[in-house]
Amino acid sequence: MKVVTEAGGIICPANPSFYSLPKTIEEVAGTVISRVLDLAGFEQESYRWNEK
Repeated sequence: MKVVTEAGGIICPANPSFYSLPKTIEEVAGTVISRVLDLAGFEQESYRWNEK
């Protein structure tokens, strides 16, 4: 992981977040997918912490 980050890569573990209170497995997977797309620079309309 050190080599990857030193080369400019991003380590993004597939840990779902639960603060948006997902109700289905699809919503749980969506939290990880949204994070990956956000890191790739795509605009997301997903739940954000402390956002109204």
